[in-house]
Amino acid sequence: MPIEDQGTRVILGFIFIDLLFSVIAAAVAFAITYNEYVHHYPTKKEPIKMGLDTALMTFIVFIILGILGVIALHWMT
Repeated sequence: MPIEDQGTRVILGFIFIDLLFSVIAAAVAFAITYNEYVHHYPTKKEPIKMGLDTALMTFIVFIILGILGVIALHWMT
């Protein structure tokens, strides 16, 4: 199904960019959190869990902010 409306293409483009950068932000948040906590625990299980929790929260926050940004841009035009 081709997308013919230019506004819809722009919105889908912003959503794709939002997903891409949300995944990158989550990966970086995991790496930072894991690297900080790995020194404080004898096993790697707990730092991995904390890193994944932080990555999930980061992903959710970035997705929400991105969607709100798309809504704001669509509302302004």
